[in-house]
Amino acid sequence: MNNRIPRGRKKKVMSLSEQEYQQAFYHCKRYLPGAWTKVTRDQVVISPVAGGMTNLLYRCQLTEQVELYASEPREVLLRIYGPAKGDIEVEIEIFNRLASAGLGPKLLSSFEGGRFEQYLPSNPLKHEEMIDDSVASVVAHKIASIHKLNIERLDTKSRWLVDRYRSYQVFIDDARVLPLQFNNFIPQSSRDKAKYLLEIDFETEITFLEDLFKRTQIEPLVFSHNDLHQNNVILLLDKDLNLEDRIVLIDFEYSSYNYRTFDLANHLSEWCFDYNNDDYPYFHFSLNRFPSNDKQRQFIAHYIDGLRSQSNESRKPEVNGSNSLSKEEMVEELLEEMQSCLMACNLLWTMWAIRSALTSTIVFGYWEMAESKWDCYLLTKKQFEQRSSQRRSANRRNSTD
Repeated sequence: MNNRIPRGRKKKVMSLSEQEYQQAFYHCKRYLPGAWTKVTRDQVVISPVAGGMTNLLYRCQLTEQVELYASEPREVLLRIYGPAKGDIEVEIEIFNRLASAGLGPKLLSSFEGGRFEQYLPSNPLKHEEMIDDSVASVVAHKIASIHKLNIERLDTKSRWLVDRYRSYQVFIDDARVLPLQFNNFIPQSSRDKAKYLLEIDFETEITFLEDLFKRTQIEPLVFSHNDLHQNNVILLLDKDLNLEDRIVLIDFEYSSYNYRTFDLANHLSEWCFDYNNDDYPYFHFSLNRFPSNDKQRQFIAHYIDGLRSQSNESRKPEVNGSNSLSKEEMVEELLEEMQSCLMACNLLWTMWAIRSALTSTIVFGYWEMAESKWDCYLLTKKQFEQRSSQRRSANRRNSTD
């Protein structure tokens, strides 16, 4: 979840220290070509980019007075990796694969600890834009495009989700050992939330979901983004482009092979959140914005349309190994499959936020985020249990008829 910090935050708290400027300036001169190699400090404008919750992001620009040597870019995005970086070589391969497929910005240069990317003049989606059907349909199509990709260096039998749960669980179990009053990472105002969250029996919830996925055997596993929240969907400023080309999905740091409906579930769950908030905790949250079943069906239908339009053949996309279903049947099939992932994504980001609250140096309401994600998890689990109960009742009625 690399870009959850809202755009508005830069007005109040985002500033560039001398050390940050020196570091960014050094990387520009060292790793960018052409005129960048000869510039002086007064010829480079460096400004922090709102959004980084794991990485630090900077927009680096040459002033107009600097004459370009050839085709080097005048402005770039610098990404400095945070402590939670994964396999950088795989990440770079994914980045290049997305760029070649027209699904993301170009990689300009990489180095130990960071990389330079093509700068795309854009804004993250506003909340009202994200839930608009015309935008949602494009996002669903983009997800389908990602799911069609084959990333050879990634494990196609991935246990990414369960492995993440277990990793976060170990960290949280260790954190429980420290009395809250001695934990300097927990501000006084968040102590009650932290106490509540650290007392959650995550082992029971992880085992519940792990058993559920084993029983249902959801297929297929596809290359997935895994982190499609509001700030990871950007809208290019070039209004001459059509909407399909203006919307770009970014930041694939958490990508892996995963259950197909995880991306759908994760994005729809994010409809409860709005990160355009200047004040602590730097996001707005409302469970009332959780999408209805009809809205979920609508989004899934757009996703299926995306799969169809990108198929090299005219056949229908497979759902659970079958291509004989009508579109309406496929929607219901995926809707049912997605209920497990609605729980799974919210449990994941609950645990991630707890870990981040205790490790990150970025100022953000991580405890509040964890509490909100846990509320989403409890809601989706309740809905799942209600659906399961209704299904069992229907099966009993049918067996007695």
